[in-house]
Amino acid sequence: MSWDLNQVTLIGRLTKNPELRYSQNGNAICPLSLAVNRAAFKDGVEDEVYFFDVVTFGKTAEICNQYLTKGKQVGIQGYLRQRRWDDPNGQKRYKIEIVADRIQFLGSPGGTANVAGQQSKSANAVDPSATAIPASEFDEAFPDDDEIPF
Repeated sequence: MSWDLNQVTLIGRLTKNPELRYSQNGNAICPLSLAVNRAAFKDGVEDEVYFFDVVTFGKTAEICNQYLTKGKQVGIQGYLRQRRWDDPNGQKRYKIEIVADRIQFLGSPGGTANVAGQQSKSANAVDPSATAIPASEFDEAFPDDDEIPF
């Protein structure tokens, strides 16, 4: 059996304000547009910019709509999803987007906020230091290098 991986991690800036909407079932959906710079030194160009469509759901979508605005820097963790449909002319269309499981608000004046998405039951903005593992617990979880068998 083969093992596949579909995981995306990006840091970038929003290119427009989030637009919250609700599905027919009442689920919150908030699409985001993310610009990500990549240093590339070819043909005299120093940076390349890539644009990605990101979608958030549920409480995460509501929090993104409430706190994010165009130009804000965010970290995104999630997976790629391909949507397929037929347009009004009968042509097959598809779109690849990132479904965000986790969003980290970066560079905000009031400090950073961490929003855990669909994998977590709670998607509240929290202080990341409140969820940090104390050093004593970290040391217990990972033994000294001498005890590692490789």
